[in-house]
Amino acid sequence: MNMAINIKKIIRNLVIVAALLVIGRYAIHLHQQREADCFFADQMTRGSQPIFDVVANSGDYYDYERMLVLLTKLREIKSAYYAKFTDETDRVHRLDIKEIKEILADFYREKERFKRYVIQVRYFYKGEIPRKRAYCLRDHSGVLEKAIIDLERILRNI
Repeated sequence: MNMAINIKKIIRNLVIVAALLVIGRYAIHLHQQREADCFFADQMTRGSQPIFDVVANSGDYYDYERMLVLLTKLREIKSAYYAKFTDETDRVHRLDIKEIKEILADFYREKERFKRYVIQVRYFYKGEIPRKRAYCLRDHSGVLEKAIIDLERILRNI
């Protein structure tokens, strides 16, 4: 008799846990769907605004286009650097050390601008930056760091 009661309790507990798991999974699904809907609605309402321009409610602004121009220059330098190791003799690739140093200085200046922008964003949100925005800011600062490291490595190996 006591064994049957224990089995019933175990089955009841398992059913409760299973129901809670299903409810939790459904809640996560609804949350992800709502975030996706908000993202697409935000993209549709932007209209003709470029994707890289970010203007917050506080009036803070960071020119992501300047970062994209620098990253394009970095890509050209990296392609010229790696092309000198290939057997392509018909293309002439040039690596100007003075130009690379100027671009590296621009990246350092851009890194400082971006740090000031992050401080403005933290001040606007009073230290509690929304998670998506914080991840975005972290990723952009990582891109700047990696670009600086790549340029320094190229300068050392020329």
